[in-house]
Amino acid sequence: MYLEQYHLDWNLTFNKDHSDTSFDNVFGTVSDNNSTLVTDLERFSLNTTYTYKKGSLHAVLGIQNTDRVFAGGYNQMLKGSNLALDVFNKYIIKERFYSVLGYAHQSTSYAGAPSNSQNDVYLNFVYLSAAGFNFNVGSRMNNHDTYGSHFTYSVNPSYSIRLANEDRLKIVSSISSAFIPPSSYQLYDFYSGNLDLKPEENTTLELGAEWTSGTRARASLVFFKRSEDPTLIYDFSTYRYGNSQERATYSGIEFEYKNTLFDAVDLRMNYTYNETESGNLINLPKHAFGTVLDYDLSPATHLNTSIQHIGSRTGLSTTALDAYTLVDAKLSHQFKNRKITAFFILANIFDATYVEIENFSTQGRNFRLGVNLSF
Repeated sequence: MYLEQYHLDWNLTFNKDHSDTSFDNVFGTVSDNNSTLVTDLERFSLNTTYTYKKGSLHAVLGIQNTDRVFAGGYNQMLKGSNLALDVFNKYIIKERFYSVLGYAHQSTSYAGAPSNSQNDVYLNFVYLSAAGFNFNVGSRMNNHDTYGSHFTYSVNPSYSIRLANEDRLKIVSSISSAFIPPSSYQLYDFYSGNLDLKPEENTTLELGAEWTSGTRARASLVFFKRSEDPTLIYDFSTYRYGNSQERATYSGIEFEYKNTLFDAVDLRMNYTYNETESGNLINLPKHAFGTVLDYDLSPATHLNTSIQHIGSRTGLSTTALDAYTLVDAKLSHQFKNRKITAFFILANIFDATYVEIENFSTQGRNFRLGVNLSF
């Protein structure tokens, strides 16, 4: 009984990435250039959970160190580090009613610039009614050493209705606010930084419905509207970060559908529509949709096919970028010892020509062949 009520779990990870790339000049006049970028990235994380009779205590620690060296037409060395700590306690007040109380700390440093930190205290209450009514309300007090204290909130009521058989319909809604301070890079980068930046504050409203049929099928449709004032933007005329001069509003709909067909095929579909008033949709299409089919050819062999369509949109220089569609496929096989998985990926099957971001190249038809080892 003691072991069932009290238990400690933990997970420790460390990753190190190194990349060496070359690129042409994309600052100002686009031209051929033998510039290089060498990036070294280290990530450390510790995740612990202590479970007790009336709840659980969680602690998450993450540390990231980044080194970037630009050489050629754009010479610069960038060094930065980030530390994030989140400690929270989930306490079961009574059946179907619990609270989450937490503390979060984040500190960042950037070579050649002052370090900054922020501390958050947050509290959430969650009520799950047997009659189908659910209610989640939360608040957060953020204290930033540069921008002072800010209060944010979230309110998320929902109501679930039982339909025929295993079908259920859930009406979902939420209203929330957010405070987003500028990053050290946005403030202090010698090329694009701006010390006069103000933090972004926004309010988001969501309203929608979700239908489920057991565990096999799910569909959801959500309307969203977000108001930002002031908005953090990147000014492509000055190549510097800045704040918008007026309130920006973004709205749209998101649709998702998932179904399991013939016990061997998983179908997933999504569609997003975006619209704005006084904002910009740079590199963001009004219409985008995707479809994924997962086939279990055998217990050990899996085939994944996907179609992604990105609608027309405005590029960095206000140039209209054409819509494009990409079709990919991945075949994987797990061997009997379950420690070795071989895979073959064929991307951009129909060799589409497209622009994702202006002045950056994209790949035509290409393939990857590899092996994953698990220890």
